[in-house]
Amino acid sequence: PRPESSRVVAQVDALGLVLILFRLSVLFYAIFSLLKSTKKYWRRRGRARELLVFACSPKVHALPHAIVEATEISRSCDAAIYARGDVTAETLRNALRDTPTRRFLFIGHADAPVSAGEPAARERTLGFVTNDGTLAVLRPEALAALLGRHAPRHGGALELVFLNGCRSENLARAVREAG
Repeated sequence: PRPESSRVVAQVDALGLVLILFRLSVLFYAIFSLLKSTKKYWRRRGRARELLVFACSPKVHALPHAIVEATEISRSCDAAIYARGDVTAETLRNALRDTPTRRFLFIGHADAPVSAGEPAARERTLGFVTNDGTLAVLRPEALAALLGRHAPRHGGALELVFLNGCRSENLARAVREAG
C-alpha cells in the first residue's frame, strides 16, 4: 500500500468521524430539547388550577355584582377570573384545554334563550358575553359535553361545576350526566 492512499483513507475516516460526531450532537440536542419541553408540559399539566371563574354581565340585564362575587371567592382559593373581554364558550374551551381545572364557577345569567320562540318553550343556557357586552350562547347539550369532557371519568380534573344563575337546574343535570 502506498503511504499517500493510507493518508487519504485516514483523512476520510477522520472526516467521517467528525460528521458522525456532529450528527450525534445534533441528535442529542434535539432529544434534550424534546425532553425539556415535555418535562415543562407535564409539570404544567400535573398541577391543576383550583378554580376557574367566569363572571358574565351583559349590557342588557347587567349584573353589576358579578365581578365583586368573583373577587370575593378568589380570596379563599387560587382562582383564575375571566370577567372582561370575550368571556365566551370558546374562552372556556381554551381555558379548560390549556390548564387542567378542578372547579368551575359560572356567575351570570343561566336563563339565556338559545332561540326565539314562545317564552315557555325556549331552551335556556348560560349567558356568556362578548367583548362588546352582547350576549353569547352555546346550546345546552354542547355546553354539557364541553364541561363533561374535562371530568375525571373522561381523564380530566374537573370535579365541580357550580352554575350561579337563574333556571340552571336542567343545565346542571345535563352537565352531571355528561361527566
